[in-house]
Amino acid sequence: MGHGLPDFGATSAVVTTFGMDDLGELAARLGSIVTYDRRGDVAFLEDFEEGLWRWITQPDDGWEEATLTARWAINGRLSALLKTGGGAENTSGIWKAFRLVRLNRWGVEAKWTLGDSASAVDFYVYVCDGATRTTFRVAYNVPDARLILYDEDGAVQTVAEVDIHSTAYYDVHVLKVVVDPAAGKYQRVILNGGEYDISAYAGVPLASAAAPRLELVVAHTALGAYVDQISVDDIIITQNEP
Repeated sequence: MGHGLPDFGATSAVVTTFGMDDLGELAARLGSIVTYDRRGDVAFLEDFEEGLWRWITQPDDGWEEATLTARWAINGRLSALLKTGGGAENTSGIWKAFRLVRLNRWGVEAKWTLGDSASAVDFYVYVCDGATRTTFRVAYNVPDARLILYDEDGAVQTVAEVDIHSTAYYDVHVLKVVVDPAAGKYQRVILNGGEYDISAYAGVPLASAAAPRLELVVAHTALGAYVDQISVDDIIITQNEP
């Protein structure tokens, strides 16, 4: 008996179901964490169900160490807890490096919550090409309710004024930034329901002989000397972004 579908098509007639020709939709229905923005090809996924062993949890001297929490998670039962300690920098973060295949457009996405005393949530994307290390930094400034970026001169540029309304630990926010390392420029950023064109801005280039790679830091800073915490989950790295 023959198996498969007719020679003249990739689908056959069905009655109570619908043929699935979008693999992204299929993956989402099977439980993938890639559901918010499906553009780009996935290079790395992190839902923290296996712990924090793939991350450096003190990405800078003086930063507080990140841990795991079961209090809140988008998918599964665990997320990363970035808790400040009330010190001088009062910042906690996680860091990871990824080997670059080529310098095409890369995207970085994460879901996070806010604490009552949060000052900022920062995404640092560093791209090394063997000769230059370019820094792209996008952040949500909580007190001013602004989405900001740091341009090629290190100056703060306001992308948009966005009131995210809630700092409840269970209220989820999503940020995705896309950069074009070959051009040294930002491309776009998404915060919750808004998408913004930031292609007029460039990252900060510095000479560096570091091996070609992409580095990601997700950091949380608290106001003053407050001890505060946020949860971070569902980190996604994509390449070949449009």
